[in-house]
Amino acid sequence: MDKHGLRWRLGLAAGVLLGIALLVPLAVVVSSTIGHSLARSTVVVLADGTRQKIHWRDYPSTAGIDPQDVLQGPTPEEGLARGQAMVAEIKAALDREFSLEWRTAPESPGRNPFLPSVNNEFGGTSLLTAISGPRAESTTVPEDWNDKMLVIRIIADVSKKYGYAGPEGVGFDPVAEGEPEAGPGPTTPEEQVMINGEVRGPAGQWLAFTLRDFSKDQDGYHAARAIEASGPDAARSCIELRYGADGLLPENHREEYIRRLEPFLGLVPPPPVWR
Repeated sequence: MDKHGLRWRLGLAAGVLLGIALLVPLAVVVSSTIGHSLARSTVVVLADGTRQKIHWRDYPSTAGIDPQDVLQGPTPEEGLARGQAMVAEIKAALDREFSLEWRTAPESPGRNPFLPSVNNEFGGTSLLTAISGPRAESTTVPEDWNDKMLVIRIIADVSKKYGYAGPEGVGFDPVAEGEPEAGPGPTTPEEQVMINGEVRGPAGQWLAFTLRDFSKDQDGYHAARAIEASGPDAARSCIELRYGADGLLPENHREEYIRRLEPFLGLVPPPPVWR
């Protein structure tokens, strides 16, 4: 998924992040990007006239996340705890409306929700840790379209209290073109088997949701595809919720993050390598 753009509210005049003074060299950008598909760099002219090449592979954050938001955001452990509290509150709100039952979806043995050393997407490694929390699944899903839309509104209303916005990217999972054996597939939203979306939170945090309704899978195509990808248990109608984060800053990396961020303050980032 797209990482939602760089906002970069840090400027050359801002020199303070969370009360910590950062010295920014007086510089003029000569060339915004130099390099190839595996490298990005920016050349600046310092106050004494010397040129300095800033290599984006050394950037301590990652493309698409405001570095100031990272400093103001939670640690990975705090983010996961608060994210799971949000999921629990969403489940409780949905239970009151639809009398649902929930289970923790099966995960790989020993699965770790914390994914350290996130790629900074400029050819290097950041100091951030990504999160992919456990999946919560209901045992049923409302079949009526208006009820499905109410599910999404409840997710949006609860997550808004935690500073999230959205939902964004709500989409459907129609039968792919070029698969004639699957038949024509659903043509209206009300007939969709899958509804996917997410709400976005501060510092690159997110909550992804999926509504799966296999009662709408008239030709069995979606069930067969789910079973092939994830096993027989995958063809279950459910509401699925998962908290995650694109990258949060561990407390033990904070000082190094600030030090490594200093040369990049006020610079316009180049296109990420992955684009």
